[in-house]
Amino acid sequence: MFCSKCGHELSASAKFCPKCGTPTSVTAAPVEAPAPEVEAPVEEPATATEETITEEPKVDEAVETEATAQESVSENTEEAPVESPVEEAAEAETTAEETPVASTVVTDQSSADYNYGFNPADIPEPTKNPGSKKGLFIGVGIVAAVVVIAVVLCLVFGLFATPAKMLSKAINNSKNNVIESYENGYNSMKEAYTDVSGDMTFSIEASLGDQAKTLVNELGSGMGYDLSWIDGAKADVAMDVQESQIGFDVKASLNGQEIGSVDAIVDANSEQMYLSVPEVIDGAIAEDADMDAEEIMDFIASYTETLATYADAYPDPEELDKAISKYTDIVAADLGKAEISKGKAEITAGDVTAKYTELSIELDKKTELQLELDLISTFKDDEELKELLRPLVEAELAAYEDSYYEDFDTMWDDMLTELETTEESAKEDLEAIEDDEDLNEDVGTVYVYLDKKFNFTGIAFEPEEEEGKLELYHVEDGDESGLLFRFEDDSTSMIFEGQGETKKGLLNGTYTFTLDDEEYFTVELVDFDKDSYEKGTALKGDMIFSLGTAVTDYVYEEDAKLFALAKYDFSFDTQTTSGIIGLDILAGDESFAKLTMTYAMEDVEDMTIPSTTYNLETMTDEESFEFIKSLKLGTITDNLKKAGVPEEFYEKLSTLDAAIQSGDDMEIYYALSALMGEDTSYYDDYEYDDYYDYDDYDYEDYSSMTYDEFAEYYRNYIDENGTDEDIQYYYELFQE
Repeated sequence: MFCSKCGHELSASAKFCPKCGTPTSVTAAPVEAPAPEVEAPVEEPATATEETITEEPKVDEAVETEATAQESVSENTEEAPVESPVEEAAEAETTAEETPVASTVVTDQSSADYNYGFNPADIPEPTKNPGSKKGLFIGVGIVAAVVVIAVVLCLVFGLFATPAKMLSKAINNSKNNVIESYENGYNSMKEAYTDVSGDMTFSIEASLGDQAKTLVNELGSGMGYDLSWIDGAKADVAMDVQESQIGFDVKASLNGQEIGSVDAIVDANSEQMYLSVPEVIDGAIAEDADMDAEEIMDFIASYTETLATYADAYPDPEELDKAISKYTDIVAADLGKAEISKGKAEITAGDVTAKYTELSIELDKKTELQLELDLISTFKDDEELKELLRPLVEAELAAYEDSYYEDFDTMWDDMLTELETTEESAKEDLEAIEDDEDLNEDVGTVYVYLDKKFNFTGIAFEPEEEEGKLELYHVEDGDESGLLFRFEDDSTSMIFEGQGETKKGLLNGTYTFTLDDEEYFTVELVDFDKDSYEKGTALKGDMIFSLGTAVTDYVYEEDAKLFALAKYDFSFDTQTTSGIIGLDILAGDESFAKLTMTYAMEDVEDMTIPSTTYNLETMTDEESFEFIKSLKLGTITDNLKKAGVPEEFYEKLSTLDAAIQSGDDMEIYYALSALMGEDTSYYDDYEYDDYYDYDDYDYEDYSSMTYDEFAEYYRNYIDENGTDEDIQYYYELFQE
């Protein structure tokens, strides 16, 4: 039997011509209807090759539903096909009898096989209702969309990716993640340092818990002091930077009560340092700054320039990306030539287990040497990377006066010299292997674990000839995550492992470090802002450290054991130029002691040199005494009293203040001597009557003494080692 249209030979059971698509028999009315318009056939996606991933990632359920519907329509069956909703609506609207028409689809045998027995003759013929043509277009459009989505999903999820391509994709993803985090931090830093003038404020506050207060009081009791009144102390510092001077304002507080402040200004114009205590003196004490004007100006200029260019010292993100890409491409290309197999594997970190794609890379000596040579060769000629790192390294070298290298170029040249030695050795070994392949030994197996988006979730290395393994895993299962770092060889086992849970971007977890099965320390994360940390914009949360039994079991002293068993809670809330950092030492559930530091790069009110200054080094004794008489100590002593300080700690200061208020020079002298720690007890033991008997001189008759008489008295009763200058000074003082 032959086709009536094209003459192609047909089988006895053929219902249509496989070449032109013409049915072998026509049951329609003799009036031939015009052929319907047919959309151009949609090209089927290529089938997966042997390199297709064995376990395909899940695709969208809607895509699977459309694919299933498409297969059901294309099945070759003699039963009436199920009509679409569009076709059913068209059929309901018309009572006209359907007229069968001949198909105009042209196909060959291979295309028929591709259609899994799809028979064009079984396609329901369209009605004369124009809605049917619209339905046809919609149906074909849906099929085309499904095909496009399927192809895109195949490309995105790597259904056709080889292990080498998967490894390359993962390396590139890892690089991109690092660059993205770096760029976020870089942009935040650039913005924060844009208008920084050098001014800043910071504070340090210490507070004691009940146990710490008990311990401090016990120490004080051993020295004869009552220290039970101490609760805490704080210092607030404001730093003001101007063109030719830098100043500090320090306010001290005790037990929450401000005691007083100290101002210090280093001035380039006068080459002096000015110190003042506003509560005590009017004006400031001037001293030699031990720096000349040029040194002071250089210091200020260097400080402000460092801040202004701080962000500029770091590489531009785009340039860094370009520089790193050269090396990640080399790693991907060289490792991609190794023997790589893929599969599925479960990995466990802490108490979290998940299944990931596993790439097993059989690393031999030849691949290792080639990778080493390619990296060194690229690095040696990488002038872009050199200049990219120059500002940052030079800034680091300048920050350390005792740096081994004086400049960046010297350091870089030394590094290249070391690399050239390594390169020569690698070349010789590689040439030997190329001459004799038997020398190409297996180095070991590298295991790489990837999630569905081709991100690294773990890496491990097993050496070929040695015992041991190196593993680093980050496992995620929903909100649960586990971390494992393990290094083991024939003599050592080092493990850092734990697990946590992330809710609303905050990670809470516990991680422990062990060495040879002995626990050394544990880190607990509390409300750690994981998102901010990964973006490189901020550090927020708590890290609580506690020592393990490998340490605490060997501490025997009671006081030392208290600190060994304590927990150390480090809290952070920092963002580039401002933040709060705290340390809370926890003994049991109570705070033993707490230290908090805050800082902010913000403008500070300009400090000015007081109009009245005193130079103690150039003062005469009389001028020094007059300066002392001008001191005002009442505010300081009142504040100490308000802070709960026992009077015994500021009694001498109060005595001096009372003496100054009295205006009596001798009382001032005695009070000042006592404050400075000089022994004045001989005045208490001296009986004026004895003095009268000795020389018949009244206390008030010093002025009537001759110089020799006063000198004899001074050396016998005041200071047996008194100098002539001292005696002359006090003799003249009493004469007045």
